[in-house]
Order: sequence, then C-alpha cells, then structure tokens
Amino acid sequence: MDITAEVIPYKSGSVRNMAKKRSVGLLARITSKGQITVPKAVRERLGATEGDTLFFSICGDEVTVHRIQPIEELPPVEVPPELRGLSIEEIRERAVENDRTRGVEGWE
Repeated sequence: MDITAEVIPYKSGSVRNMAKKRSVGLLARITSKGQITVPKAVRERLGATEGDTLFFSICGDEVTVHRIQPIEELPPVEVPPELRGLSIEEIRERAVENDRTRGVEGWE
C-alpha cells in the first residue's frame, strides 16, 4: 500500500535535512496519554538527548520544535550593575513590570 494523504488522515510535518537541502517526512503516533516518541532523526538534528526540554512554537497550523539549551550550556552573561545582588525572582519581577509598562504581555 502506498502512503498518501488519503491513507494518512492528517498532515505530517517535515524536518529539513540541512546537509542535503531536502525535506524528510517523519511520522509519530500519539498515545492515549497524548505522548509521542520523537523520531531518532529529529532528536539527532536537534542534538536532543534524554532529559532535554523541547519547546513547541505554534504558528497557524504549523508547529516548530526547538531544543532548549540547559543553563550550563549557555554562554556567561554579564549582570548589569543595577541587578547585581538581586535574586532571580526579583530580576524576573522587574522584567515583567518593565514589559507591563511597555504594553507587552504573556510570559509572566
């Protein structure tokens, strides 16, 4: 049996094979608990391993998956003098308040 759009009742996404500049279609089934196994080719392309966090961004009916780098992998950041000595919670509160005054919402 050929696998066509008529056989598969949903649109499959694709992963771009950057080395060969072509799209590779991959399938994953959703379990009764809403879980999926991320295909090996996707894990390898993202550099994702057990315990990593994946971020799903949605735009219309398209979903993009990104691997979130653990904090240990991020480059060091110089803390501005006015934030030195504050806890991460205090820094986050200031950022949220700053966004609120500028009319930005959503990530609190």
